[in-house]
Amino acid sequence: MGLAFLFEESKKAMKKIPRTPSTKRVAILAHKQDRVLRGRFCSHFADLQGDGLVELVDGTQGADCTVVLLSPSLISSPLGEIPDYLVRNGYPVILVRLREVSPRDLAPFGGQVILPRDGQSVSQHSDKDRTFCDIVSEVEGFLASPRFTQRRLR
Repeated sequence: MGLAFLFEESKKAMKKIPRTPSTKRVAILAHKQDRVLRGRFCSHFADLQGDGLVELVDGTQGADCTVVLLSPSLISSPLGEIPDYLVRNGYPVILVRLREVSPRDLAPFGGQVILPRDGQSVSQHSDKDRTFCDIVSEVEGFLASPRFTQRRLR
């Protein structure tokens, strides 16, 4: 059984969990070359999904928040313009340095917190699952904070 199969099965199971008014819709934006790491990252949302706190959605439209998994592949693709657009227009965005990215490519996000907070990319950490757990905890804290405003993309 592959990781992709397990991820798809967990997505099907989570769709059966009812949404509540407080459920936050979270989009995960990543390049297709990063699908394995994206799948591992998404699996760490299972508890939040199971509690009805978070619903992972496809695409940024209708999302309360977008988590952007930054990588050279994403930044050099047409998708690379989306995070900058979201940040410039005030949409809730959480940036995650999935793989090492040049400081020049991060310049448009100046002032934004980029996770992990230690400045390393997720791929540089020996325990990626621990790093993903820490990031999901930060996402949960962001979504629960009073500063979080729900501005959905329509």
